[in-house]
Amino acid sequence: MRIALISDIHANWEALQAVTKEVEREKPDMIIHLGDVVGYGADPVRCCRWVKENCTVSLLGNHDAVVVGKMDTYYFSPHARIAIQWTADQIDLECREWIASLPFNFGIDEFLFSHGSPVNPENFDYILDYDMAGKAFEFLKKTPHKILFVGHSHKSFILELNDDRISFFNVNGSDIEEFTFEKEKYYIVSVGSVGQPRDYDPRAYYAILDIGKKYFIARRVAYDIAVAAEKIKNAGLPELLADRLFQGR
Repeated sequence: MRIALISDIHANWEALQAVTKEVEREKPDMIIHLGDVVGYGADPVRCCRWVKENCTVSLLGNHDAVVVGKMDTYYFSPHARIAIQWTADQIDLECREWIASLPFNFGIDEFLFSHGSPVNPENFDYILDYDMAGKAFEFLKKTPHKILFVGHSHKSFILELNDDRISFFNVNGSDIEEFTFEKEKYYIVSVGSVGQPRDYDPRAYYAILDIGKKYFIARRVAYDIAVAAEKIKNAGLPELLADRLFQGR
């Protein structure tokens, strides 16, 4: 089974369209979205409807949760709060009810999918250091799953646990674009962002996972950033949200 993985669309329709074209060529058996279909960008309804219609599984992200009242805005930056309120005013009842119904995680065979750390998933904790990674690995050991895929950070990397040693691999950067999971090890894969990358590569990110072969490949695709940025400005959202798209941060 081949799965297309997308995450953190953040209402960026132009980036999603570019990724969609590439994913269609891959002909995956299913598409899994790891959360945050809304927030920051100017096309929340259009992106919600696409994910609802095309993704076999979609998970609840922190921006999704706050927009439907499942999380407090206290945990968000000032410019994110502006986008949250704007998005809440834009989305229709269908999108709102669909977002509210999304689960925190999903498992299949040895693979577990979550927006943030699966340890207390309602907290949407980032896995960005060895301490949080260690807690997530300990969580995995208590489940049938050995390989965890997360979004949330908008960065792409792999953490590998071999005995008690954690190794770091940069995906779609200087180290690797393709990765094969080894049977005796545990892994955490941070899936990059479709709509707002933060690893200084502004191109939209998606990935393909082959469950049978335990094979993962990261992909990047260019999209019309200028159009997406102009929509953000025209919507009256903070210009920072438009400018950062060009920089991939």
